[in-house]
Amino acid sequence: MRFTPKDWLKRAVLLALATCTLPALAQANAFPSKPVRIVVPWAAGTGTDLNARAIAQQITAASGQTAVVENRPGAVGSVGTGEVNRAPADGYTVLATSNAHIANLFLMKNLPYDPLQDFIPVSGTRKLPSLIVARPGLGIKSLAELTELAKRQPGKISFGAGTSAGRIGMELFQEMTGTKLLHVPYKGATAALTDLLGGHVDVMFIDIFNVLSRVKDGRVVALAATGKTRLKVLPDLMTAAEAGLPGYDVGSWSGLWVRKGTPPEAVAFLNRMAKKGAEAEKEQVETAGGEVFITTQPEFARYIESEAAMWKKITTIAKIVPE
Repeated sequence: MRFTPKDWLKRAVLLALATCTLPALAQANAFPSKPVRIVVPWAAGTGTDLNARAIAQQITAASGQTAVVENRPGAVGSVGTGEVNRAPADGYTVLATSNAHIANLFLMKNLPYDPLQDFIPVSGTRKLPSLIVARPGLGIKSLAELTELAKRQPGKISFGAGTSAGRIGMELFQEMTGTKLLHVPYKGATAALTDLLGGHVDVMFIDIFNVLSRVKDGRVVALAATGKTRLKVLPDLMTAAEAGLPGYDVGSWSGLWVRKGTPPEAVAFLNRMAKKGAEAEKEQVETAGGEVFITTQPEFARYIESEAAMWKKITTIAKIVPE
């Protein structure tokens, strides 16, 4: 078959059009191709919130698409989480939350979603140790003194809890010491801490990021660290294990999730952005006594499985019945 110059010209034009169209189609199908919404089920200014904002900056820088953070606090994180669960499974609505996401499975009776079955764990972002702290007016300076006071006044010493870790941490303390405290629930750790500072509740379990500055300026009294080892930022503070509670190891961590069914390319992109966001926060997190928690998607999924088993064990030991 012979081609005339006109045929060759036509073929050249078609080839050029195809070459131009393919990158355009690839770009149109790339994730993200529109703004991304990161829902934080906690108040603005918390560690998880600041972490989400660092990730949002990375998404915008990498893709040119706006990434916004929306705070939806309430019901120990379940309000904002439920909102993400009702959004399309396309990766454009992302959940940035803490280990409360898993702990709520064992604390809340009628969750409108299943934390393990309805979400894909994308990546871990940060780990933070926690402290058991008291208001200065309570007149105690150690975990042993809290135990003694609580035994003298059963049901009278109050603890504020605005997160699942905050609730479980103090419930476990009661079970291990044979004491009874008064649980005062809050919408978030910030609200609980505000009331502690105001003298309205006596003690609380809280991640170090939210309370370190108040410990250093004397506005709250740190009774014990809750991890396995002493903290570099508070080297003189005993761990709960050293203070007489061997095996007491409850911390806090944050990560990203998306709805089950989200396309793999969206999950992969968000995992990369979580890593970049964590790296950008490294100095700030380590200064506060924490560590960045960078994982692959499969690594985070395995971590979630181990955490679920751990929270189930803790809630069983603490005799916590879902409410």
